[in-house]
Amino acid sequence: MHISQKLQNSHQEGRTTFSFEFFPPKTVQGVQNLYDRMDRMHDFGPSFIDITWGAGGRLSHLTCEMVKVAQSAYGLETCMHLTCTDMEKTKLDEALREAYNAGCTNILALRGDPPRDKEKWEQTAGGFRYARDLVKYIKDRYGSHFDIGVAGYPEGCDDQPDAELLLDHLKEKVDAGGTFIVTQMFYDVDIFLDWVQKVRAKGITVPIIPGIMPIHTHAAFLRRATWTKCHIPPDWTAALEPIKTDDAEVKQVGKRLIVEMCRKILAAGILHLHLYV
Repeated sequence: MHISQKLQNSHQEGRTTFSFEFFPPKTVQGVQNLYDRMDRMHDFGPSFIDITWGAGGRLSHLTCEMVKVAQSAYGLETCMHLTCTDMEKTKLDEALREAYNAGCTNILALRGDPPRDKEKWEQTAGGFRYARDLVKYIKDRYGSHFDIGVAGYPEGCDDQPDAELLLDHLKEKVDAGGTFIVTQMFYDVDIFLDWVQKVRAKGITVPIIPGIMPIHTHAAFLRRATWTKCHIPPDWTAALEPIKTDDAEVKQVGKRLIVEMCRKILAAGILHLHLYV
């Protein structure tokens, strides 16, 4: 089933739902460990899972395999990420064909980050420069088969700090065929909720899914917040800074902070949470 339809159904019923995002591992053992974890997490009852796509499809074969296993073997509604980074149309066609044949009906269409060996994002010859063009391409080739998600940036993104301009870009992606929005990670709920109001004021009515990044270690928490340039609320810093060298304590305090954050989001009427796991 399409994710947007699932979200509409649960919202009408007033049900809180959630989803998980998985990252393809780099080793054979890591793959097996992830499948075992995916199997266990299936019992939590997520509405769907999604699986990320490496720059240029470095792990494309693994991403496609994981989509197939999750969809057919575990019966998990699966969304496959697809990016423009280092992806010419022949690669995009192959990835979409694999997803289609696996029974996947949901795609998260992204421009993508630059490869690690490059400072700035560059368009690939024979590929697309903007996510909106990828959305339109998928829509033109597959019609309504795929539900197409797009990215939202409440605090700007790495090469475009102008949040207002990004709202215009978001509208373009939705107008091109995007049917739901998944946000970049954030920690300040007030900033997120203010952004949601601005999105709605633009006439964008599709579901908005907040991206939630759990806290495991203080170093990883700071690294991710710095990378995404997201604001850390002062009370979070006050809670985590004194215990930053104690990973177990950071995990416990971080869990409490994330739970409070999720409760505030749900209280605002947004009933689906997307957890980066």
